[in-house]
Amino acid sequence: MPKRALVMSGGGARGAFQLGAVDYLINDRGLDFDVISGVSVGSLNAVMLAQGKGPEGLKQQLAMLKQIWLGIQGNDDVYRKRFLGELLVFILNDSIYNPDPIKEKIQAQVSEARLRDSGREFRIGAVSLDSGRYRVIDQNDSSIADWVLASSSMPVFFPPVTVGSDHAVDGGIRNITPLAESFHALKEVGPCTEDVQAENELYVLLASPLGVGSEAGTRWSPGLTIAERAVDLLTNEIFLEDLSFAIAVNDSVRAHAACTMRPRPVSSVSKHLPSRG
Repeated sequence: MPKRALVMSGGGARGAFQLGAVDYLINDRGLDFDVISGVSVGSLNAVMLAQGKGPEGLKQQLAMLKQIWLGIQGNDDVYRKRFLGELLVFILNDSIYNPDPIKEKIQAQVSEARLRDSGREFRIGAVSLDSGRYRVIDQNDSSIADWVLASSSMPVFFPPVTVGSDHAVDGGIRNITPLAESFHALKEVGPCTEDVQAENELYVLLASPLGVGSEAGTRWSPGLTIAERAVDLLTNEIFLEDLSFAIAVNDSVRAHAACTMRPRPVSSVSKHLPSRG
C-alpha cells in the first residue's frame, strides 16, 4: 500500500477550489494521506485536515472545513478594511486589511493536541522578515495557530505575525508549492507497507491554473490592478518551475531504481590451458 502526501499551494480565495478537489480525493476516491502540507491559503486547509485521526477522522475534518468555507458570506468574514488602508499603508499602517476575523477562526479551530495525536505528518511554511528565510513548521512546533496565520499573511495586504522573535509573513513569497518538505516528510513516514516495490504518491492541488489568461484591453489603473496581475504572473512562474523540478527529480529517481534492478549481463571468460606435448 503506497504512502500518500497531499500538497496544497497558495492562491488566496482560490483555495476554495482545493476544497472540492480534496472532497473528490477523500470521499469519491477513498484516499487517506500520511502527509498533509500547504502554504498560504493551503496552510489553512492543511491544518484543518491534518487534525483528523484515521480515515474517518479525516472525513470529519473535511466536513468541518466545508462548513467554514460555505459559511463565508463576504470579505468581512475574512478581514476588515482599515480606514484609508490603501493610502496609509505607505505612511502609517503595516497593512491594508485587519485580519482579526480569520485569526479568530484559526484560533477556534486549531488544536495542537489533535494535530500531534492524528498520526499524520504536517508541514506548512512561513517567511521571516528578519532573516529572510523560509521556515518549515511541523506538528511538533508550538504556536501552530500563529504560524498558520503567518503562512497566509500576504505582505502589505495583511500585517506580519509575531511568533517568538520572528516577524513572519506568507510562505508563498518564497515557496508557493511546498514539494521538498513533503518529499522529506514521506521519507520520515517510512517505506510503503506490504508491497516494498509500491511507489509513494504525492497529490498536488494548485489553487491557480498553470496557464495565465490574456488580459488584453484591461485598464491598468489603479496601481493595485497592476500589482495583482504581477502577482499572478510571478505565482504562475513559480508553479511551473516547482512542478518541473519535482517531475525531473522523480523521473531521475525512477530511472536510477530501474537501472539498479535490471539484471547485469554475465561476462564470458575463457581460460586457456597450456597444451600438453
